[in-house]
Amino acid sequence: MVHIAFPLVPFLIEGVIRYLVFDASVSWTTFSSATLAMSSGLLCLFVSQSLLTHQPITLSEQETERMIGMVYAFSILAIVSFVLFGAVVLLSALIEKASLNGFSEIKAEFDSFILVGSSVSILLSIYAQRSFKLRTAV
Repeated sequence: MVHIAFPLVPFLIEGVIRYLVFDASVSWTTFSSATLAMSSGLLCLFVSQSLLTHQPITLSEQETERMIGMVYAFSILAIVSFVLFGAVVLLSALIEKASLNGFSEIKAEFDSFILVGSSVSILLSIYAQRSFKLRTAV
């Protein structure tokens, strides 16, 4: 749970703060997709590092290849998450600065993509932790 809980803490804290500030109402603006993208990227980096430093007792060639494939998958997901973070922050800044309504529709698409993509990375990290019996020291 360390790999899942710690990276998602900023996203959850921001959501709770916005929930309390906006009179205990939940909407699409309660949680920030930029923070979720960054948290998802950190999650992928943590799991990737844990896989790289993992030393199983018995190491078959097939298991090694599967582990390396997972490391690449998490590294790619981390890079995509960081790029999405930058794109959403840029779109938010353009919408706020220039009041361009056309960008708000594009940002909404990015928000949806980040929500789905983050759930994929969370589920994949749970699978990786269970498959390779990853442990971490806090």
